[in-house]
Amino acid sequence: MGGGNPALADIQKIYGSTESLPATTIVLPLKPDKEQVVKSQLSSIHPEVLLFLSKIRRLSVREDNTDPRLNTINAISISSETDFTSRKNVDAESYTLHLSAEEDCADNERECNYYMWRQKFPVSQGSRVERRMEIDDLVITLAFPNGSRLNRGMDSPGIYEFPPTEMVTNFPFIVQADFVLASSRETIVLHKKWNLGILACVPSAFVNAFNSLVKTSGAALVSSLSRMFEFLPVDSSSYPILNTGRDSIRDKLSRENIVPSESYTEQKKFFHKPNEVGRIKPTFWDILNKARKHGVSLHHLSSHGIYALSSAFEKEYYDDILNFLEVRSMTVGAYKYEGNSIVQICWSRWACALGTINEVTNWNGKSICISYNGDHVSWLIDWNKEFRCSACFFMPQSTQEALWSFRGAETLYNWLVETGEACYVDVNDYAILLIITQQRQKACCGLCSLSMSVLNKEICYSK
Repeated sequence: MGGGNPALADIQKIYGSTESLPATTIVLPLKPDKEQVVKSQLSSIHPEVLLFLSKIRRLSVREDNTDPRLNTINAISISSETDFTSRKNVDAESYTLHLSAEEDCADNERECNYYMWRQKFPVSQGSRVERRMEIDDLVITLAFPNGSRLNRGMDSPGIYEFPPTEMVTNFPFIVQADFVLASSRETIVLHKKWNLGILACVPSAFVNAFNSLVKTSGAALVSSLSRMFEFLPVDSSSYPILNTGRDSIRDKLSRENIVPSESYTEQKKFFHKPNEVGRIKPTFWDILNKARKHGVSLHHLSSHGIYALSSAFEKEYYDDILNFLEVRSMTVGAYKYEGNSIVQICWSRWACALGTINEVTNWNGKSICISYNGDHVSWLIDWNKEFRCSACFFMPQSTQEALWSFRGAETLYNWLVETGEACYVDVNDYAILLIITQQRQKACCGLCSLSMSVLNKEICYSK
C-alpha cells in the first residue's frame, strides 16, 4: 500500500464493500525487490497447519497492485467442523474438519476432510523435563485424511509441533503434540525423553481412534469400512523409533475386535480379532456368490470356528493391509466344511426335481448318485422317476454332463464322493439298490415288483 499507515477504509477498499473484514489483518508495505520473496514464503504455509490452530479458522494472503489484474489471493480455511464427540472413558474427543484451499491447484486438492482425534495422557515421571515441569497432561492429536491431503505441492509431513516439521513418516496419518524441536525446527529431537514419552502414547491413541472410526463412524455398509483400514501404518518408516510404535500398534490391534467378518446381510456388522478371521480364495468366493444368487443361505458361513473375512476385503488391493494385521488364509478343513454345507444344500435343490419336497427335506436315508457311465445318465434318471422307493436321487443330466466336461472332472467327482455323501452308480449297481430297497420296504410301492421284470430286460439290453 502507499506510504504511511493504512486506514480502515483503505483495507475495506481492497476487500470490497460487500465483504466483511477478517478478525485480524496484517499489512506489509514491501519494497518491490522484497515482494516476490515474501509472497513466496507466505504462500508456502502448509494448509494442514490450520488443523492444529484452534483459534484460526481462515488464513489468506492478498496481493494489492496498482493494476488490479495482477492481484492474487491464496487462502486456506476450515470451512466446517462436524461430528464433535466427547469420549470421557478415554479422556478424548473426536471431530471432523473440512479443510479447503483457494488457489490454483488440482481439483482433487482443493478440499479434504480430516477425522481428528485428540486425547490426553498423564505425563509419566520418567518423561518429565525441566522446561515442562508444570505440565501434567500430554495432549496428542491424530489427523486422518479422508482423501488426498492438501499440500500445495510440498512434502506431506507426518509430525507437527504446531508448525509442521520436515519429517515424512511414511504413515497415512498425522501426529501433533508439544514436541521438543531441533534448533532448525525441521525435526523433533528423537532422543529427548519428553518426545519419547509422547511417542510411547501414540499407539494407544491410534488404536482408540481406529476403533472409533471403524465401529462408530456411522458407515451403513461393511463395504464402506474398507477405506478406513487404509489408515493403518502398513509401510515402515525411515525412523527406527517410529517403527517401534508401528509394531506396538499392530500388537495392540491383534487383541481388538476390529476385523469384519462376512455377514449374510450387508446391514449387520460383526467384528473379530485378526487371528479369528480367515481369508477365502477368490475362486471359492465365486462359488459362494453363485450359490447365494441361487438362494443358498450363507448364514452359517462362519460357524466352524474361524470366521470368514468380509468379502469387501477380498481384493488384491488389501493384501498388504491384511498381512500387516496378520490375517491368515482359511485352512483346507474350512473349505471342506463350507463346501460340504453348500453341496448338501445344492443336492437338496437338485433332488427336488426328482422327488417330493417332503422326501428331499427328510432325505429318508437316500443318497445322491452319479452315473458311472455318461451314456446311461438319461436312462437311469428316467427309471429312477418310476421307482419312487429307490434308495437314491440322481443329479440332473445337464449337471452331470457339465461336470464330465470339466477338465478336472475326476478330482471334482472324488471330492463330491468324499464330502457330499455321493456315490457312483452303474446299471448293475442300480438294480442291486432296487432289490435291496424292495426287500427292506416291501410295502413301499407296488410299482417296484410290477416293473422289476421290465427293468431286468432293460439291464440286459443296456449291457
